[in-house]
Amino acid sequence: MKKIPVFLVLVLLAALPPSASAHGALDKSFGTGGRVLVPALAPFPPEGQEANSRLSTASTPDGKLVALIGDRQVLRFLQNGKPDPSFAGDGSVDIAVEPGRTFIPAGVAVDSQGRILVGGTSVPPPETANPGPEKSPSGPTPTRATVIRYLTDGSLDPSFGNGGVATTSFELPPPGLESANSVRRYESAVVEVRALTVTPADQPVLAGTYATIASPSCYASDGFVGRLDASGNVDRGFAKEGVAVDAQVRQPQQLVQSPLGDLFYSGLTSPEPVGCIAPGPQSIDGSFADLLPTGLPNTAFGGSGQVSHPISEVYGLAVDSRGRLVSLEQSYSASYPEAEGQLRVRRLLPSGAPDPAFGKNGSTWPKATLGVTRRVGFLTLALDSRNRILLAGGGKTRKGAFGFQLMRLGTKGKLDRSFGRQGRIKTGFGLAAETKASTVLLSGDKAILGGSITGSPKLPGGNGFAFARYTP
Repeated sequence: MKKIPVFLVLVLLAALPPSASAHGALDKSFGTGGRVLVPALAPFPPEGQEANSRLSTASTPDGKLVALIGDRQVLRFLQNGKPDPSFAGDGSVDIAVEPGRTFIPAGVAVDSQGRILVGGTSVPPPETANPGPEKSPSGPTPTRATVIRYLTDGSLDPSFGNGGVATTSFELPPPGLESANSVRRYESAVVEVRALTVTPADQPVLAGTYATIASPSCYASDGFVGRLDASGNVDRGFAKEGVAVDAQVRQPQQLVQSPLGDLFYSGLTSPEPVGCIAPGPQSIDGSFADLLPTGLPNTAFGGSGQVSHPISEVYGLAVDSRGRLVSLEQSYSASYPEAEGQLRVRRLLPSGAPDPAFGKNGSTWPKATLGVTRRVGFLTLALDSRNRILLAGGGKTRKGAFGFQLMRLGTKGKLDRSFGRQGRIKTGFGLAAETKASTVLLSGDKAILGGSITGSPKLPGGNGFAFARYTP
């Protein structure tokens, strides 16, 4: 497996241009002028095929940045932005993959002991994963929910799962049949993991979808949230035998925890399958859901444990110190759902009601429109220790290049003009380079943005990953 040479990351650190402004923006103790570049492991695919350009980030208890890049490698950086030599010798590990199977990562997390967890889906070869109507495979689940745990030195944790890798189908039922004449394609659940978090007790939690109907001409799914214990076994004390099934939020995309241990998630909803439905999202309506630490719905939230968000898609989700749910959404027109959408930040009280102290009836609309190319606008959010909201994404810098964009809102939803330049910060990585932030996290109260980058003359092939850290 190809690995990123440490010397190459260090050379790229030295090659970056200095920061153009010292006004509360880039943290110059990180990388070079607050920036770090990492080369891609493989060429980036065409637009919409993001296997090599995926990025997920997390932070260790002592403030080190952890990055899952593409579908192959986990990196850990020192607080100064250099590769951490105490992690596998050069700051990187290749993702452990079961022989003969493909691993599709969904996210990375760090537990209370600093161990790194990577969650995703383990997929068998195509002839097993999609055998066709004339075949019905037996034996192992075609796809499996998978969590990999690494010790702080970068080695697989032998006390977790099977040699550091835990796999399960959560004993979800096999897909149903389109009709009595259909031939079953699978004998076990078809699982796709879409989000990962870890509890304060070091229990991994996964959210995703599983097939309820799978036939040659039709596919439908329900959502699920499942929990493992700290040893990698299914936690039978959570929900019903370790998994909560959601027939309303069929496609969970976000998963976060509240200070009290509740699990919040959001996702698109689909109508109840009748006959055969087409693959993919069936609507642009969605819901927020709240599970108690036991895995049961929190009926204090919206009366049923769910609150709908019609005609919108959620890009970011967070819970503040008072248990209020904050979301970044793209709202569409009901008449023209395919049109560019207006970005919206919403805050809900613990009851699920709009927070009247935030914006206008619980919502505010940043002055940024996210088009179909997603080059301009905000893609994710995070909260600092004072419950201020950080929105991260992309936009044109003062020199005309496409770079990172960061905005901070105060606790009432208004632009915090004490931050950066009138509430915004834009960071470029060279005139020829194009990037946008797809991840944001807080280390202390320092925001770290990350995203894929293309067209950079400082990277082999022009492609890779960019990071920037900012002072509070």
